[in-house]
Amino acid sequence: GIPGIHTMPIVKLNVYHNLLDTTFFEIRFDTASSVMSVKQRIYQLSGTPPQHQALTLRNQAGDAVAAVSGDDSPLGLFCPPDAAEGYTLDCRDTNPHSMAANGGLQDLSRVEKYEMADHVYDEREDSVRNWKRKLAEDPEVQAKIAARKAAADAQREKLEQAASAVAVGDRCEIVGGNRGTVRFVGDIPELKPGVWVGIELDEPVGRHSGEAKGRQVFECAPRCGLFLRPTQAKFGEYPPVDDLDLDSEDEL
Repeated sequence: GIPGIHTMPIVKLNVYHNLLDTTFFEIRFDTASSVMSVKQRIYQLSGTPPQHQALTLRNQAGDAVAAVSGDDSPLGLFCPPDAAEGYTLDCRDTNPHSMAANGGLQDLSRVEKYEMADHVYDEREDSVRNWKRKLAEDPEVQAKIAARKAAADAQREKLEQAASAVAVGDRCEIVGGNRGTVRFVGDIPELKPGVWVGIELDEPVGRHSGEAKGRQVFECAPRCGLFLRPTQAKFGEYPPVDDLDLDSEDEL
């Protein structure tokens, strides 16, 4: 039966498709729109042509309220006043040969993939491969790449030269006057490439307990660990501050 004309100009309905087993939530429909317009909208959502749609309006409990038919009829003719509260348009695809059957529009493994022959792709002007080839042949680009590589090599050589003068057990001082003891020297895969120095600080002003992204590199007390480049600290005779000899006039 037909429940009566819906007085609101806009109604939000969920749309369910039986073959897609999918619900499109709160789709806005104009109650003055024809059933054919509604079917066209559902076609855009589901891919089922209007002539193969059988529509049923269901309430919140899933009970059928009305069979939505008559392509020229207004949608509001089938919607009760409370249709905005969780009602669903149930779309049943009546095409026995529907592409949506058995997951035809959802199972990507059933979709035939287009594969281009390698020699055809190689001849394309707009391919990524051709773009990379042009970059490789561009002297300006190659000069920039070479400059970046040279700068990276120089930086690594600088770090390695600085690290060669540092050994585990050495004392050091970092920016801010904090001091500590070297506990590690070398590369750390978890961090950026290059030589690192692991320092156990005398005071808990560090960042960790000797871990690099979860891996223990050296042991120390909580917040006494720090990783620096060998160029970021001074190494030598830097005893703990408490051990420094103070003049009597500096004593309190």
